Amino acid sequence: MNALLELLEALGYEVEAKERYVVGHRQEGGTRLVVYLSPEGEVRLEKRRVIAEAVVEKQIAGIPGQYVRREEVFEVFFAREVKNPARLILAWEQLDP
Repeated sequence: MNALLELLEALGYEVEAKERYVVGHRQEGGTRLVVYLSPEGEVRLEKRRVIAEAVVEKQIAGIPGQYVRREEVFEVFFAREVKNPARLILAWEQLDP
């Protein structure tokens, strides 16, 4: 588990150990990256991106305020028996559909 923690830290992730996974979090602008690594070679990669945001002055029940509408994309990739997780993580970070 320590090697997985060190790998994610070296890639710039904030890291924590949870149950049977090491979890890394990183924010890049409007994109939130989350990586789950297990000692068995399982990798789950998540990417959450804001693709549009609109702010409108609006009243609800006579109370003025700001109404924010945000559209997000949530992407996930899962693989087993990954021999080189660093290569997969770096490729995932660069992937733009």
